[in-house]
Amino acid sequence: MDHESTILKVCDFYDNIKVRDSDMGVFATVHGSAYEKYMDCVNAYLKLGVDCIGLSCRLAKRPVVHNIMFCDRTPEWTAASVRMNLVVDIHSRLRDVDVDDRPVIHLLGLNQPSEIAFQMHYSDIIRSNDSSACFLAGRLGQSILPFTYMKPVEKMNFADESPLDDFQIKQITANLHDLKGMAGHYDIGDRYVYQARLK
Repeated sequence: MDHESTILKVCDFYDNIKVRDSDMGVFATVHGSAYEKYMDCVNAYLKLGVDCIGLSCRLAKRPVVHNIMFCDRTPEWTAASVRMNLVVDIHSRLRDVDVDDRPVIHLLGLNQPSEIAFQMHYSDIIRSNDSSACFLAGRLGQSILPFTYMKPVEKMNFADESPLDDFQIKQITANLHDLKGMAGHYDIGDRYVYQARLK
């Protein structure tokens, strides 16, 4: 939530690591309490020359911003909308920057799987996304497709977990298939058309 402290720590880390190893890439994550604070981080990172900017799925649920496409149905979609807008704003700032000099974006987690359909339109700057959504939902026998999807919050202890049954494995596989489909065949102007299904 503290963007100023984050920026100072990133600058200090960047200066120290580049003195020791000029070839090491630097990854910096955006923090703050409002959209403008997120952009302060982004602008500082662009000026500094970091190699990768991390955007968390745990951004403020109700940031102060005037041009965001909010969806009130779930807090997950609100957070996803904030991150989508950040990607758009970062992309516009990098439009005139040579591709070799651009930082890339890594998306930390995925609150709403349908967000990945939006992300594919910015694959020139989005390097990667890590998410356990397909596995966590499938383990509970849930599809990732419903618009009202909410990420399971229970913690997992893999050492104590019993083996997955056939239904869970089939649902996880279906979720992975559906997520790949969203990344390749999804019209952002016609979102939320998917129905929950088990393949």
